[in-house]
Amino acid sequence: MRQAIVLLAAGLMLAVAATDAPPKAKTAFHAKPSVKKPVTAPTKAPSVTPGLSIADTKTFFLDFISKSKPPEKSEFETDTDYQKRLPPAFDTKKVIYFIAEMQPETDKNYKYDIATKTLSVLGGWQQYSDDRKSIPSGATSIAIRQDYKDLGSYNGTTAGGANVSVSKASFLTFVLDFRNQSAWPVAVWNALDAKTSNKHLSVSVPMEPLEAEALSKHIELVIGVTLAGYSNTDSEITFRTTPTFDDPSDLVSTTVSAEANLVSLTVLDTASKKIITQVFVKGL
Repeated sequence: MRQAIVLLAAGLMLAVAATDAPPKAKTAFHAKPSVKKPVTAPTKAPSVTPGLSIADTKTFFLDFISKSKPPEKSEFETDTDYQKRLPPAFDTKKVIYFIAEMQPETDKNYKYDIATKTLSVLGGWQQYSDDRKSIPSGATSIAIRQDYKDLGSYNGTTAGGANVSVSKASFLTFVLDFRNQSAWPVAVWNALDAKTSNKHLSVSVPMEPLEAEALSKHIELVIGVTLAGYSNTDSEITFRTTPTFDDPSDLVSTTVSAEANLVSLTVLDTASKKIITQVFVKGL
């Protein structure tokens, strides 16, 4: 049951995906993207914010999904011994914090409006039906990280018998399927610029130009979420290419997803570990 949500941070704008967002252009996996160096998440909670411990997205997701299917029970072990091997029940009320990264090919995660003196910090990007085989009904899917891995090349032969050098690579995308999006107080996206249809979660902060410029060099959007549990996660191959003479690429894209509820958005200065502002969603 959806419950009322109260926005506790005054004067801030929580920007999230509208359910009627226009379809975006399908990501072209056949071309190797320029890859932004992954952001290294803090391993310790900022001293000014006890309890805000940011998880490494890849490490957390892969461990989380490994527990989604219970191990098989051996015919040689008792029920008691088998129960000891099962992972403990996941705490669905525990808030997990992730850095909401932008797509690897994006070189910045903010924009500044000089007219209103507002810094908007962006993170994550919406997944559409052409990005995945299936998005849970009623969910808003937001990717928060994508890793690209160059796997080298090999010699291949086309259907016509021509020898070609095939480049091999993989994409691994981590996605949160939000269940409480429809009850968020503001349902709008914030685009990085007018040239792209990709839109992102965003928090806007009033700030003078010089302060905003300095802060933009080391700022991230951190999302706090609760997860539905081990059984509400999935891993699927969402895209695979067949090498051709014109495009000798062997690419595979995999999406790892988990159902979640949004709890908070935090603008974090990663240099000082200081929280610039937070937006909380209550009543979950």
